[in-house]
Amino acid sequence: MDAAISPVVAAMATIWGFEDREPRGASEERREAVGGRSSGTLGQEGRRATPDFSGRDPPQRCLESAAMAAAKARYWLMKSEPEVFSIDALRRDGQTHWEGVRNYQARNHLRSMKLGDLVLFYHSNADPPGVAGVARVSREAYTDDAQFDPESDYYDAQSKADDPRWSMVDVEFVEVLPAFVSLDALKADEKLDGMLVRQRGMRLSVQPVDGAHFKRVLKMGKSKLTG
Repeated sequence: MDAAISPVVAAMATIWGFEDREPRGASEERREAVGGRSSGTLGQEGRRATPDFSGRDPPQRCLESAAMAAAKARYWLMKSEPEVFSIDALRRDGQTHWEGVRNYQARNHLRSMKLGDLVLFYHSNADPPGVAGVARVSREAYTDDAQFDPESDYYDAQSKADDPRWSMVDVEFVEVLPAFVSLDALKADEKLDGMLVRQRGMRLSVQPVDGAHFKRVLKMGKSKLTG
């Protein structure tokens, strides 16, 4: 563990198993071509009502819940264009469903997610792009109904109701990072060597992240999860 990390955080990192996770990538743009539009980003219909926080401050409640869920969590990076759905929009809404992913590898990553997994929320197609906050998986993969809606940009005429091609998950807000971590900063940090988001041409909107990389990005972003 880094000396700068508090004992509490060190204990959390041990529980989380930061050093034992496998990387899962990222890219400069969250685009999986669907009619030339950015796929996987969330429109108005993709937002859920703010959950019941039982009178407690939502960000603090989510931080506490994230810490408790850490023992079983794995780590991911998910991309969204901020003008479509930003980390601030997620903070406002509390949670949302992550619809519109139309790439098989990204879909398979969605299907691998487990309740409580933590997510780096990445602003793509932005100036600059980078990690803006942290979210958490609040519902595991289920059918993305947009694939059956002819009026939806994410309609897939080849998908069958008894064997749907596409899935989505729900994610909930954990925190906005006090310090935005730009893609340039990610690329410049040698401790993030091998992180998929740094790779040229990597365009997946949903990617796995190594636990050590996840911890490093949180430290760079001055996350409250690191003490």
